[in-house]
Amino acid sequence: MSTYSFKSRDGNMTAEQRIRSLDLLRTLAEKAVVEVRMRQLQGARPTFSRAMMTCTVNRDRFLYNDFGLHTFAGHGQLSEKGVWTNEIAQIIISLSSCLEWAEVLSNGTKEDHLKQYLGNILDHAFNRSDVSISVADQMREALVDRPADDRNAFAGQLVKVSLRIVGLVVLCEPLSLKFDDLNLKIRQPVPTDFEYTATVGIEHALADDRSDAIGEFEGNFSGVKDVMKIIGWFRAILRLATGKAVKIRTAICTSVTLRGELTNTICTNENPGRPSFAILTDNNKEKFKIACEQLSPRLVSDQFLEENTRVDHLATGYHRFSDALVKQGLDDYRIATAVTGLESLLVRENDGRKGKKYQLEIRLPTLLGIVGFSPLDVKALISDAYKIRSNFVHGDNKINANLSERIKGYGGPEGILGKCISYLRAVLIISLCALPDKRNRLSLIDNSTIDSSQQSLLETQIDTIKNVVLFANCVYSEK
Repeated sequence: MSTYSFKSRDGNMTAEQRIRSLDLLRTLAEKAVVEVRMRQLQGARPTFSRAMMTCTVNRDRFLYNDFGLHTFAGHGQLSEKGVWTNEIAQIIISLSSCLEWAEVLSNGTKEDHLKQYLGNILDHAFNRSDVSISVADQMREALVDRPADDRNAFAGQLVKVSLRIVGLVVLCEPLSLKFDDLNLKIRQPVPTDFEYTATVGIEHALADDRSDAIGEFEGNFSGVKDVMKIIGWFRAILRLATGKAVKIRTAICTSVTLRGELTNTICTNENPGRPSFAILTDNNKEKFKIACEQLSPRLVSDQFLEENTRVDHLATGYHRFSDALVKQGLDDYRIATAVTGLESLLVRENDGRKGKKYQLEIRLPTLLGIVGFSPLDVKALISDAYKIRSNFVHGDNKINANLSERIKGYGGPEGILGKCISYLRAVLIISLCALPDKRNRLSLIDNSTIDSSQQSLLETQIDTIKNVVLFANCVYSEK
């Protein structure tokens, strides 16, 4: 990199600086095209590029990794990052050492936008479709004329967030819901969902075009932190309502700025895998709507964001449910995860001589029997699942002959896993929506086994949420 530097400007760009910047950008573009021609003579192949909006990696603000995009306390910053092939990236790096590059930046152009402009020029040059003079002039003018307070879509008023959903198939007319001051429409994807134009008139190709449904939120959002909350909150609603491994791949954010509407993308990096699908039809969409409306007010807290796994027993239960449902790995691990999720909701520490397994074998059948599960079947399965959990936790993967034979009766480890996830989902919904206080919940379940009035009270408390627990039965579908 050149050590030559210019003083950064303050305030608006002067007319002289504007003309100078346009000339500098033209010179950089010419140098870029010459470099492409030289590399093509050496055998460089045509290539492609794309650009997306991503979060600045900052330990105390955002974490962007294989498990998704997580937000922490503080005000994070977003930056546009070009994702180019090696040939284009190398040329951009070489151009960054030019004096013209440094002077353009000193006049107020943002470096990411300069890279994006040159990347687009290089992309066309490699594919022998050079940008016309008039279009190139428009691109340069758009780049230098952008006001300082309008660098990306999040600098304006964020008014729309479109979520790309995997694992939810909509086979009915769009479904409309309202959550406080936010309006939501869930619908099938259409071709235009995969086309949009972002900053400085450059078309962006999205990181991923896989989606089974679109969730469109409209309203007023305070910023990107609201988007993060909506992703975590709505994902939790969808997974609890359907009992399926529904995932949100990207959020397309639209803001009204001084230069009109701008659109940027946040990628969660969730791997779609091969999920079993929840299918919405005309027959079940109203039940789905009711389930979402009942769950949504219980999941508004930050405790259900991905990084908050140990806030309280409800958050712990949800995250264990989500991990068992979504994460790939050994069935033993996922069974153990689901069982420990049940423990967080139904086991009381230091409960005399009652061990954790005993508490689960009594409370789980009692509770689930009210919502239609067979108490005897639940008790038998959770007893065997707990043994698998203990073996896994203590590093013993051996299963004795009797347990191995019983597991076959459940459909193997996958069958036990499916049942455990179903049990955890039911208990979690009941706990969130009807019995959020753990001490009262456990006392009521225990007392219901010996007192008919307490049994009636427990049934009454659960009756209001029973339809949500049973809703998953009408959306389960392998595809």
